[in-house]
Amino acid sequence: MLFKLWKWTWAYGRRLLWKLRLGTRLELGKRVYIGRNCTLRIGKNGRICLKDAVYLSEGCTLEAGDHGEILMETGAYCNTGCRLYAMEQIRVGKDCLFGSNVSVYDHDHDISKGVANAGKTFVVKPVWIEDHVWCGTNSVITKGTKIGENCVLGAGGVAGGLLEPDGLYVGVPAVRKRDIPRE
Repeated sequence: MLFKLWKWTWAYGRRLLWKLRLGTRLELGKRVYIGRNCTLRIGKNGRICLKDAVYLSEGCTLEAGDHGEILMETGAYCNTGCRLYAMEQIRVGKDCLFGSNVSVYDHDHDISKGVANAGKTFVVKPVWIEDHVWCGTNSVITKGTKIGENCVLGAGGVAGGLLEPDGLYVGVPAVRKRDIPRE
């Protein structure tokens, strides 16, 4: 009990420091937990919005570029080492769970003019993760992905495109293995 009180007290202090650093570009709901060694970066017109009861475990990175937006709805949970990078928009629905080291990107390097120019231009498409989605450890969600409600992305899976609701997806690229019933 005392450990939990200590943990949340330090988290509240980190929360205040981040709010002071980032000002109005960072919106925080009630009971938001920001763990040790988390990094929040926001470009000049970017925004990060963490609704009530969002939990960022140790070592998470959230980065919204100059016009990027990251929105995490109520009850979203990111385990250790998760990374979300938005040049346009990443939306995470209610009660979503991310295992350790989950990566979410709404952009990719543009290699249409060769590898030498790939670092200069990007292809950008928003990522939408609907409510009650569970992404397993080391999974990757790429630009333009929409994951339907009540889905599981298995550990190490790479999601791209549309993942229909109520399904278990595994592999590289992620394919639907079976249906998941709603409670």
